[in-house]
Amino acid sequence: NAQQGFQQGITDFTGKAKGIAKQASTTISENAISRERWMMFFGGALLGCFLMSLAFFFLPMVVLAPQKFALLFTLGSLCFLGSFSALRGHSAFLRHLLSRGRLIFTATYAMSMVGTLWASLIYRSYLLAIAFSAVQASALSWFL
Repeated sequence: NAQQGFQQGITDFTGKAKGIAKQASTTISENAISRERWMMFFGGALLGCFLMSLAFFFLPMVVLAPQKFALLFTLGSLCFLGSFSALRGHSAFLRHLLSRGRLIFTATYAMSMVGTLWASLIYRSYLLAIAFSAVQASALSWFL
């Protein structure tokens, strides 16, 4: 009788352990990042690097054409942000950006992008475009 109770206890414990292991395996496979997401991340990051590199090539010409620099820099910055969004999942990434700890970053980053585009495309001021781009670069580097 005691042996049957011991065997029943071992069987119950083994069943619980198998259930926990199966649940952990399911959780790990749900949180694993797929190859497609990694490809989207690296593609977006490389495109962002390319666009920002082009922007810096236009830096000496920012006095004559601030629009080219601002557009390339802002698009490169958005590609970087989009690559992280693809890696993490768009809704989870948006929740992360709008969380209490990141809200100042998000507001600063969004306003610096709007300011960069406004200063270069509408106001056509190369000094303001560079200033807003510097704020945008610092906000992006703080994010990374």
